[in-house]
Amino acid sequence: MSRREVLAQIDYIGGFLSVAGMILFMMGMQWGGYQYKWSSAHVLTPLILGVAFLVAFVFWEAYGAKHPMFPKRLRQEPRILGLTLVITFISGANFFSILMFWPTQAFNVYGHDPVGVGIRGIPVGFSILAGACIVLWLLSLLRGHNKELLIVSSIMMTAGCGALSIGRVDNLYQLWGLLVLAGLGIGGIVVPASIICEYHVALIDGQFANLTSHHHLPRRPHRNNRCSYPCHPRHWWFDRILRVLQRLHLQICSRRNPLHRRRNGDQA
Repeated sequence: MSRREVLAQIDYIGGFLSVAGMILFMMGMQWGGYQYKWSSAHVLTPLILGVAFLVAFVFWEAYGAKHPMFPKRLRQEPRILGLTLVITFISGANFFSILMFWPTQAFNVYGHDPVGVGIRGIPVGFSILAGACIVLWLLSLLRGHNKELLIVSSIMMTAGCGALSIGRVDNLYQLWGLLVLAGLGIGGIVVPASIICEYHVALIDGQFANLTSHHHLPRRPHRNNRCSYPCHPRHWWFDRILRVLQRLHLQICSRRNPLHRRRNGDQA
């Protein structure tokens, strides 16, 4: 598609309603009980407007949008998509909680030195990155154990985030390990679940080829000539992610379609 056609398919009204509704609603939640009373107009006005915008967004997506942000064809696999979105939402809540409150705590409780605040934030960033990389690697190594990996990551995330409540002025050394534990769990859920969700949407939409074609990489056959997709020695990480996603797709199809399972077994 041309750039004009792509821009024509963007749901501008839906994007405005969703973003404006969330911003107004969060403004009311943030102001309520802190800067203003819950019964004041400063709190009730953004809350009511935010809810109204979000309700309007739902009706617009269902009845008014020509190219909605959540098209009806996604209902073909509602269970997988719904559970993935719920997992991403819950892990995202923990992610943004640490992202917002830990720097504030590191500054107000443990010192105002900018360098020290930056150092105290290093475990969070690197542990989230490490957790995402480790779980993505394990998804390809431990085939068929996707649920177990997400459960372990959820336990680590919950335990690490909850244990941060023991933080005091004199026990910063105890928080380093908890920050790493929470970061590993968050990274092990947010990134893999988001990739699975995006790949699932692309499969439903029938545009997985378009998802990878913009890289303009030369094609080469997969192992045993089972399939081919864009890959390049300099983009080994992209090649690896595509292998993981294809294996996840085969596992989902094989569990739901015996014929697909029998066909894949014959090819193996």
